[in-house]
Amino acid sequence: IRMADTQHMKAVAEFVRAREKWCCGSKPVSNAALLFSHYDKGCKTEALYDLTQLSRGICDLITDGGRPIDIIYDYQAENGSFGGRSTLILPDLDFMTDVIKKQLLMFVEDGGNLIITGPKMSESFANSTGVNAKITKNASVYFSEGDCIYGIFGDIACFDDEENSGLISCYEGVMDRSASQINCSTVVSRGAGKLVLLGWRIFEDYNLTHSSAEKQTMRRILDAVEPKPSAYVEKGLNVEIIPSEKGNVLLLNIINGNEYYYDNRGSNFGE
Repeated sequence: IRMADTQHMKAVAEFVRAREKWCCGSKPVSNAALLFSHYDKGCKTEALYDLTQLSRGICDLITDGGRPIDIIYDYQAENGSFGGRSTLILPDLDFMTDVIKKQLLMFVEDGGNLIITGPKMSESFANSTGVNAKITKNASVYFSEGDCIYGIFGDIACFDDEENSGLISCYEGVMDRSASQINCSTVVSRGAGKLVLLGWRIFEDYNLTHSSAEKQTMRRILDAVEPKPSAYVEKGLNVEIIPSEKGNVLLLNIINGNEYYYDNRGSNFGE
């Protein structure tokens, strides 16, 4: 079900209630949340994302990595209604109102963690917090994650922040750890909270490739900023979890993650 197809959500809820009796009366647990902003308010019609299929799998990068995730929407962000969450994620957004940006910066100042991906919002928030950022067009950048190296080709935001350049190792132009490094990620302290800036479209790329290295990158970042979520899956297990609470019991809806992916470049991915 596409996130945009909200008319189907009632039918899904009724199906789950009938099938999972133990869910009745349970309450959702607040997890880290993605800001799902489907339309560019500047022009009213254009989708924020270059790839429309991203809206169908916006949570995959997080859930495939074994962490639960929630969704919040523009109207909630405008009111500063973040539900007591400690971590919010902006996934490859291209547009944001000044009102929402102000609320998110206040969220960080009050002690929240804000993870921002994609070049445009990373540059915008970096410049608002005193870190110089510049977008490089059509760049080839490679990232090191464990024993793997994966690459991105496209627009990349780079940061002039040598003090925090060790978050993710980024290599320019060549898939080689001896290549020259550039700084495509940084952590910025603001008030009592932190901003984590990732200057490339990691959600969009994962939607194409479902690379295990990319989901490990995001899992590592989430584990660092929010090390004690309500529930999580040990690394190496391909299941997704949705936690809820009923009385004093934590309920876990466990979803089989052994999916088979086929991307639009013709490559097969088995997990």
